[in-house]
Amino acid sequence: LFDPYGGEEFVGSTTTSKGTHPEKCTSADGCVHEDDRIVFRVPFGSGAGLSVKIVLGNTETVVPAIFFNYEPPVVTSMLPGSIAQDLGFVDSNGQNVLIRGANFGGKTSEVSVLINGRACGGAEWIPGDADEGGQSYVSCTLARDVVGPKSIFLYVANQTVATEVDPTDVAVLLAGEADGVWTTTASDALKALYQPEINSMAVSRCPPGFSGQMYGLCVECPEGAVCDGTFHSPPADETFFQRQIPIFNEDGTVNDRAIERCSADQVDPDLIAEFPDLVVRETCSEYVRCEPIESCQSNNVCASEYQYAYPQCADIRSNPEFDNSCSISLDPLTGEYKGNHADCTGGTTVGESCTSAKPEECSSCQVLYTNSSEPFGQCTCDMPNRCGLCTMNTHYRLNGECVECPNNPALLIAMFFLAAVAVVAAGYVLEKRKFNLAFVSIGVDYFQVLAI
Repeated sequence: LFDPYGGEEFVGSTTTSKGTHPEKCTSADGCVHEDDRIVFRVPFGSGAGLSVKIVLGNTETVVPAIFFNYEPPVVTSMLPGSIAQDLGFVDSNGQNVLIRGANFGGKTSEVSVLINGRACGGAEWIPGDADEGGQSYVSCTLARDVVGPKSIFLYVANQTVATEVDPTDVAVLLAGEADGVWTTTASDALKALYQPEINSMAVSRCPPGFSGQMYGLCVECPEGAVCDGTFHSPPADETFFQRQIPIFNEDGTVNDRAIERCSADQVDPDLIAEFPDLVVRETCSEYVRCEPIESCQSNNVCASEYQYAYPQCADIRSNPEFDNSCSISLDPLTGEYKGNHADCTGGTTVGESCTSAKPEECSSCQVLYTNSSEPFGQCTCDMPNRCGLCTMNTHYRLNGECVECPNNPALLIAMFFLAAVAVVAAGYVLEKRKFNLAFVSIGVDYFQVLAI
């Protein structure tokens, strides 16, 4: 067998010649050498479209119109990256990976690897004696790329193989994250619910200390955020509050505040030329410190004194008869589902304060998932922006802080009433004694001057 273009030959074993095998192929092995028929043992080799050449003595004959194909390579896993096989996520910032499979050839060959269409550097064929299973494999270094499912294109053993991205994997990944599947502490039973549903051969994610959403680049964790590996914007740390900033102005230019508060890798559309799969979102997250700092707990949860209408909203929406459903829509660029907040807020804009008459409008539409990774929308009560408002009906602001209202307002009214009676009684006594109230005004004026 020989490659008419590359010139490489693979010699089979017959009853008269061992070829590239350790020994000849005997009739007991099934080999035959007759006048009109030759049965031989296929040599180790690789490639497709190989010509068949018969050498008999000093005579060579190329069999016309017959071509031989070795089985094409098959990719079975990428380490790390094949999350379906519990091999972990590959680092979206770049990482060395091992691509394993079958039919990668029995000797060194030219290797080329593309991950999501981007070259995987330093691609190298590794012989099977370096592998526990005895199979040759390919090693390369993944370049920085966007977060999410990956396709693989591999050229090895003079043939090519490609794996595709399944767009439905995004919903499974997000549903699994909501259930805590992609953590080191997740049980095998929980993983078994989600891992078999991942069809893409490889999936990347940002490592701890970085943040990045689906089809976005990893950026360094901003101050005030907790970045421990997630497909969403990282939650706010204690004493901080997470807010969304529009990236684009109405005329399509980038918002100045987004440039100031967010990473350049989140707001620069020109990066699409370098990263074709990059999706520049409509908003980015900023993390602002709360005042007072004790008003903000982690993950946009406010202390009990600073929850504004949240308790009332939760009471209303916890009623089984109250409709908390909201519509969702699929983002065709990222494969994520988005909630329609208008279904929950009425006339209130998300991030603004609802009125005390309609506390249930302090809500947003959150995308949740069933056990089968089916998305649905549910209205969820929101904490006030930056935890800046006191809890309605229970707290009021005093010297910049929210303090608890008196437990017995009737007693407070009675005290005011008694104080008024005391003032009237004091005035009556002073009047009976012919006391000149002008002396009081002198004292008041004196203390006013001191205050200045």
